[in-house]
Amino acid sequence: MVDSKNKTPANPTEKLATAKVYFSTKIDLVEQALSHIEPSITPFVRIGVTQGLPYDTLRTRGCPCGRDMYYNEYRNFFGILIS
Repeated sequence: MVDSKNKTPANPTEKLATAKVYFSTKIDLVEQALSHIEPSITPFVRIGVTQGLPYDTLRTRGCPCGRDMYYNEYRNFFGILIS
């Protein structure tokens, strides 16, 4: 059953299922884009993208590359994501 006012499911269980499918799809898109960048810095780009942490913070947490390489891969990630 759908709520006619905003076209969302009226049943709480159905709402939860719809949200899980929606977010699962988005997570899959992010993971797919991450699979196309340099594997050694993938975890750091994931953290940078999902948590908004800058390179300097990631570097102190063990990011193995320089600023230029990191931001090239970071931009590459978003290029893949939107294509």
